[in-house]
Amino acid sequence: MNDMDEEMFDNDAEDTEDIIILTDEDGNDYEFEWIDSIAVKDNRYIVVLPVEEEPADEVLILKFCIEEEAFVPIEDKSESDNIFELFMERNKEYYDFTD
Repeated sequence: MNDMDEEMFDNDAEDTEDIIILTDEDGNDYEFEWIDSIAVKDNRYIVVLPVEEEPADEVLILKFCIEEEAFVPIEDKSESDNIFELFMERNKEYYDFTD
């Protein structure tokens, strides 16, 4: 795994569908289903799925940027991989993570 201190914070989305709207830098709005929230040290992440007609096969992991007061894509692949591993470990009983 990794040497990050991990602390997960609860998202009670197991029983309900949480839809959020995220706006990109061009002002376009997109709907996502909020799947999980993860906190590692002082960083906060969300794991979301795009709301689409077809079932999505990939989650999107975004990091909260304090300076921008917004969720932004993770630029560091290692950081993104670490958060995805935490997400998989935490949710292995709910999702099938086979390749």
